[in-house]
Amino acid sequence: MAGFKEVEALGAAQLAATGGKPDTELKARIAGLSGQKIAQILYTSGTTSFPKGAMVCHGPLLQNNFYAVDCLKLTTDDRYLSCVPLFTATGTFYTLAMWLSGATMVIVDQFEPRLFCEMVERERITVSFFVDTIVQDLKSFSDLERYDLSSLRTGTGAPLPTESFHWVTQTMGVPQLVSAYGMSETSNAVVRTRCDDPLEKRANTNGRPVDGVRIRITDVETNEPLPNGQIGEICISGYVLMKGYYKRPDEDRKVFDEQGWLHSGDLGELDPDGYLIYRGRVKEMIKPGGFNVATQEIEQFLKTYPGVRQAVVVGVPDRRLGEVGYAYIEVHPGAEVSAEQLQSYCREHIASYKVPRYVEFTSAWPLTGSQKIRKLELKARAASKLESEVNCT
Repeated sequence: MAGFKEVEALGAAQLAATGGKPDTELKARIAGLSGQKIAQILYTSGTTSFPKGAMVCHGPLLQNNFYAVDCLKLTTDDRYLSCVPLFTATGTFYTLAMWLSGATMVIVDQFEPRLFCEMVERERITVSFFVDTIVQDLKSFSDLERYDLSSLRTGTGAPLPTESFHWVTQTMGVPQLVSAYGMSETSNAVVRTRCDDPLEKRANTNGRPVDGVRIRITDVETNEPLPNGQIGEICISGYVLMKGYYKRPDEDRKVFDEQGWLHSGDLGELDPDGYLIYRGRVKEMIKPGGFNVATQEIEQFLKTYPGVRQAVVVGVPDRRLGEVGYAYIEVHPGAEVSAEQLQSYCREHIASYKVPRYVEFTSAWPLTGSQKIRKLELKARAASKLESEVNCT
């Protein structure tokens, strides 16, 4: 079966025959470890900037993932389907969580809707990972109902739009789906919802801070703390923080402030109960006419229009307003949607400065290994296209 390889287990004698190190050396290396020694270098996804190597430590990785096991209520009965690369923060999270809980991991080398459904049915998968591109592919998969997906119990949406979260819990039948927010620089998630949180919280927020972590929201321009309910930059403090970027001390100074808080470069707000709501990247914020606008807000609104499967908004230069929105749209197969219809819909329901000036339809998205859309590439493509159009006139 494409994308799935049977792996033969090796016994201790066979492993030793392959050149494994003697037990004395293993024990010596274990004795030399501490929780604050670097365990791995996790490279950022590169969706909005060049990837950087975050140096994360043994202690935070283990402690954070012990907490994750509790949030997801993982046991030896669970079976996790991994269809995103293991070298990411998500890959590390699920690998450690499975080991710590004694659950089973089933690995495929890529995500593809039919393969995903086949493996869930065949292996009686109970846990998986969902980003919105994966959800949209599953929603468009015409044979979805042919498969028995009833074994699915939980998983993580990181993070998912509310509509997509409800689709996974209701249509796919994953009742204990949770949400999370984190980054390579923080040994994975810094906030999580729990299986037993109310559905409203799991679908509309990313959760409360994990034990030992503090979150605050600051004004993007002044760095002053903001009250709950206001959107600003997500700042993080606690044991989860990385040692720094590998051989990039100049980049360390850009993200850590004098008090040791890590500035995530992400936008968010805290609700009245202290749950975090992710609102996109600071670099993805656009400023048409001097107004700060989170592109995620426009994207989520565009996806409420009938027939729109995916929407991504980036900022492009404008002589009069300084910057305006450029929307990439993918429609569902057979749907007929025009740029004029979308812009008219926006003008009727949202502020005029949030209406995308340009609309381009596409079905091919540049993706990272973890199935996230590379917005930086789309932004460069939009700017290049507009510049070439100007030069041709």
